Amino acid sequence: MDENSEGLFVVVSPPLQGCLCCERWAARDLCMDDILLRYIHMNTFRFLLVAIFISIVAYTVPVVEQHGMGLLPVFFGDIAKMGWSGQFNLDFLCFLVLSATWVSWRHHFSPTGMVLGVVAFFGGAPFLSVYLLAESFRVNGNVAALLLGPNRAIGTDRA
Repeated sequence: MDENSEGLFVVVSPPLQGCLCCERWAARDLCMDDILLRYIHMNTFRFLLVAIFISIVAYTVPVVEQHGMGLLPVFFGDIAKMGWSGQFNLDFLCFLVLSATWVSWRHHFSPTGMVLGVVAFFGGAPFLSVYLLAESFRVNGNVAALLLGPNRAIGTDRA
């Protein structure tokens, strides 16, 4: 019999979690320093999301004013030329597909998830930054819930 068993029943202890500040692993609540670090990290991430949104919008407005909304012929034309700008555009297109798929998956491919996936594909970084910012508040900074969705993250208490 090992030390965690009592007769036919095994005693299950709570999962271990690591403290970011003191690097201890224990089946306990997080210490206040760890909670503060996670708060700082999430707020830094949120600041990055806001900076991304502002940067993209600030860059896009004058480009649309000068060149109009004719993005798609230029975008796919560069891909067809087989140059570096086309390679970058193809790479970016793949990112958009991954982003759309992840957003849809996070919502269990529900009708809402599918609509959000289409918006993620066409909205790019501005949509994704706003989406992640809003979701980070909705899940109270829980990184597992942010990445997996609240339903998949049930039982994961690590932020």
